[in-house]
Amino acid sequence: MKKKSTPIKSDFEAMKLSDDKWAEYKAAKKQTAKKRMGAKGAKNFSRKLEAKRKKFLGGGA
Repeated sequence: MKKKSTPIKSDFEAMKLSDDKWAEYKAAKKQTAKKRMGAKGAKNFSRKLEAKRKKFLGGGA
C-alpha cells in the first residue's frame, strides 16, 4: 500500500522539498492566486514566492 502524502501546511515546509515537488507546489499556489487576484497579480505572487525560496536556500537576494 502506497503511503499517503501529507498536505503541505506552510511555504517554508514546501521550500525544503526537491525542485520538482517545489514546482508542483508553486504551480498550485499560482492557480489559487490567479483565482483570487487575476493573472498579473498571480505572476507577481509567483515571482515573490520564488525569491523567498531562493533567500531561504541561501542564494542571492
